[in-house]
Amino acid sequence: MNTYTHFLSAILEFICIYIPAKSFLRLSLQPKKSDCFACLIVALLTVIIPSRFSIIIWLLGQLVYMIYVATQNNDILINRLILYCLSYGNVLLTQLLLVFFLSFVPISSQSTFMPILGNFLTIILIIVFFRLFPCYKLYQRILNAAAPYKFLLLNSYLALTSILLFLKLDTHEFYDNLMYLIIILLLIIVTNICILYYDQKLFLQNQELLAYKKNLPIYKSLIDTIRANQHEFSNRIQTFKHLPNVCHDYESICNALQENSCQYNVPLKAYPLLQINMPLLAAALYNLFCIAESLNVHITFDISTTQLKSHAPEYELADFICILTQNAIEACKAEDRIYIRISSNEETIHFEIRNPVENIISHEEITKFFHKNYSTKSQYKSDSRHGFGLYYLLSTLPKYGGSIETNCTVFKNQYMLIFTLEV
Repeated sequence: MNTYTHFLSAILEFICIYIPAKSFLRLSLQPKKSDCFACLIVALLTVIIPSRFSIIIWLLGQLVYMIYVATQNNDILINRLILYCLSYGNVLLTQLLLVFFLSFVPISSQSTFMPILGNFLTIILIIVFFRLFPCYKLYQRILNAAAPYKFLLLNSYLALTSILLFLKLDTHEFYDNLMYLIIILLLIIVTNICILYYDQKLFLQNQELLAYKKNLPIYKSLIDTIRANQHEFSNRIQTFKHLPNVCHDYESICNALQENSCQYNVPLKAYPLLQINMPLLAAALYNLFCIAESLNVHITFDISTTQLKSHAPEYELADFICILTQNAIEACKAEDRIYIRISSNEETIHFEIRNPVENIISHEEITKFFHKNYSTKSQYKSDSRHGFGLYYLLSTLPKYGGSIETNCTVFKNQYMLIFTLEV
């Protein structure tokens, strides 16, 4: 290969790196003086250093590429390295794809113009790819990803670079062993998939731990309630024990028994919650039931199935149902009654909640409930915690194949707002 061919091939290879690096950062492709200077350095390396030192030329070229890409933004060093790996990895994948297809074309790999043709076709494919797909989002996602995903990117880059180095060392041997290299690549891909799988499992377990920590105050409040009820129960027993000493006729003892036992009816309304097989959901609903009772808002439970099954994990399901229940409590006034029905089939949970409203609500108004930052509660509009619940619910449900329906109807001469959740 003559000097001019080396020089032109080096310029085209620089353009292959130039386009992804600029595109990932969403910068203009119009070259600057620094771009031209870096391109000239890469091209001069192929002219100054004798061609028999091709490996040295390639390694120096990688160093120049890395320094050039690192100077394209002012981010931290690890993010600049990720940009370089992603840009050069994009080029390597495109070139490997071309090598695979060109292996079926009757063109000699030793041809003088093969590097020029390969780099030219690589530029075309990269331009088409970046025009058709919003690839810049990939760079942002990797920057925000967990450490295992960044390790996967570095791992893939090193594997692709090793294959390219093999190609540089012995092109003929590379083509003869192409199938073995593809198998090695597949093994690397499978290994990375395993890493991602276990990272995802670790993430889910961490989410469950966070959910437990978040709901720990609920458990603590229930324990305190049980202790208080136990203490109250002991006091009631003592009261019943001494009733004969203070009540000397049948009528007075009947009145005293009725007066001291009527207060036990309230906790019994929430008794069906104790029968379901999801303790976190039961605890969360019982906590909201107690809050509603303190506001003189009554909740009636209709639980037709105690063995609940859902595609969503219990901590997510508890969040979904608590969002709807808390909204219903906040929308009610004293002496209002909320109806909750819970049922389940072999795969999903059906949750329905009804609360009274002052007037009929149109479908357009109900749709606004799910908009971000929208709240009908004027006293909470300045509170940043409100206006996100239903928006979060609607955006998270599709992950578990769930759905939610809303309706406003008239029931027993009263307007009722109905939310139906299935997940």
